Amino acid sequence: MVTINSPLFSLKHISVVSFLIISLTVFFAYGCVGSKKWKKDIDGPILFGSFGGFVGSYDEYTIHNTGQVFYRSKLRGESTMVHQLKDDIVKSIFERIKTDNIGEESMDEPGNMTYFIKFTFKKKQHHIKWGGQHDPSPQLLDYYNYLSTHINGKNPVM
Repeated sequence: MVTINSPLFSLKHISVVSFLIISLTVFFAYGCVGSKKWKKDIDGPILFGSFGGFVGSYDEYTIHNTGQVFYRSKLRGESTMVHQLKDDIVKSIFERIKTDNIGEESMDEPGNMTYFIKFTFKKKQHHIKWGGQHDPSPQLLDYYNYLSTHINGKNPVM
């Protein structure tokens, strides 16, 4: 039988156990909040693709924060779900807007073949377009290619 005077219930033991419980609670609470932090900064989906060229092609992919990816081949056409991304890839795609400073990019330089990325970051809409002789920043090009490679194994653009 365990009594209150036993070493199991010493003040030191209770303090250590209390500290561990509080520490673990804070750790898990912060972990859950921190993993969704990108959802506060990015409102809605990320759209990217290309249009133009000799035949006037249009390819648009929409990535939702749920991981669903939709494809549309005409400006006014219907979107079709084509892929479901894993959670870690979705998190990476959305977090990179902040970590790679894509939310700071500003470019409106269409060309014969134009590439684009659209998203809302910190309540501000971004529609970044480039093509022809206008080169995007290395970070923007890397991000666009990152998006492309995670959508059905599509090859990078440039």
